Amino acid sequence: MLSARDWRAVHKLFKLANRADGPFTISSRDAGRMAAALGKAAGHSLMPVAWRGEVSALADAAQCAATARQPWEWS
Repeated sequence: MLSARDWRAVHKLFKLANRADGPFTISSRDAGRMAAALGKAAGHSLMPVAWRGEVSALADAAQCAATARQPWEWS
């Protein structure tokens, strides 16, 4: 569903999310890149319908952080 470039943009998110040792932060710049990639993925015809809402919500949260020039914080 994602190009190699878009996958590279979100790879860090998946790598960090798989860690079990606590919260993490994504820079606002990276959050903007992730928002664009996640938005594309959410709208892709191969994205399972059951996941579209969650992926879209992640894209929105990432975009909010990017727009505010604040880190995107996960706990």
